[in-house]
Amino acid sequence: MADEEQLGGDEEPFLLDLVDAVLEGRPLDWTVAETIASDSQRALIGHLRSVAAIASFNLQSPAVEAAPVAAPLQATWAHLDLLESIGRGAFATVYRAWDPQLHREVALKLLPGGQDDEESSLAEGRLLARVHHPNVVAIYGADRADGFVGLWMELVATPCPRSIGLASFIATSRPTTSSSTPMVASY
Repeated sequence: MADEEQLGGDEEPFLLDLVDAVLEGRPLDWTVAETIASDSQRALIGHLRSVAAIASFNLQSPAVEAAPVAAPLQATWAHLDLLESIGRGAFATVYRAWDPQLHREVALKLLPGGQDDEESSLAEGRLLARVHHPNVVAIYGADRADGFVGLWMELVATPCPRSIGLASFIATSRPTTSSSTPMVASY
């Protein structure tokens, strides 16, 4: 709410244009955007720039044919205890897991290994670990084991926009520009 109050009527379209450019994969001159931005917009532009870097990284990853990701045969991966599968995509499976070193539940994203894929996935983990924002999950670690690359992170129990549909999320949550900026890369 405080972010909404900080934004004047003329500032919101400028930020929305930047969000649209990131969503569409259009290149942006971030230096110019930060130069013409108001003081209240600069922090939001910084977050959006981080999201754009993550989106760009994902778009540059080599496309592979979608195939189900095989789950590890054991109930553990590296030092984590796998509790249940909570999501599956074309490239990875996400598990609810227990981290005995941290004494907490985490989300574990497991990607099948391969020399180039492994380095790319670990680079994604390093990039995401540098982002600190309330709307972006915290990355706790990344490793390779048993033919998989794993990124373990904060486990979020609330539904995400992708799980309920973007239109439903917007209709029910009424996100502000500042609260929705970190999620644009997932679409």
